[in-house]
Amino acid sequence: MEADIESPSELEQTFLSLKLLRLVENKLSLEKTEDLILSLQNPDGSFGRSGYSRLGATYHALASLELLGFNARTLRRTADWVKSCEIPSGGFRATPDSHDSYIVMDDVYYGVMSLEVVGEECRYPSQTLDVIARFQNANGGFRRSIFLGISTFESTYHAMAAGLAILTRSA
Repeated sequence: MEADIESPSELEQTFLSLKLLRLVENKLSLEKTEDLILSLQNPDGSFGRSGYSRLGATYHALASLELLGFNARTLRRTADWVKSCEIPSGGFRATPDSHDSYIVMDDVYYGVMSLEVVGEECRYPSQTLDVIARFQNANGGFRRSIFLGISTFESTYHAMAAGLAILTRSA
């Protein structure tokens, strides 16, 4: 199982395939898929091949497991790992040990939505909403980088979905 350089995780295609199967109400037994995903869980609770974990792979694993009917709320180590990626000033890093100040919209989305799947809330919701707002361009769309870039449908979706998830939880 390898991830393309443009892919946020080795589990993105699995997640998208499961979403499609769900849309067409597929009734196939997917126990081997669940086993494969769980086999990629690392000792710290994160997901990724060969012990290499990133927030994107962890989100895709959690979201895939949820689609398969697995109770992801039981994965406490995973919830703790995702929380360790959260930044007090708002947003998320791709890994807890990254001290790079460069935040991208994908990681904000993956962090917020991972917490959503495991039934947790952001510890810094207002700060994360402020960070999300910094990604917005004058045309109303959102870019991947806080610093510059064109609005894309993907980043706009990520910003809106993450913001809505935070607001829904906070209400």
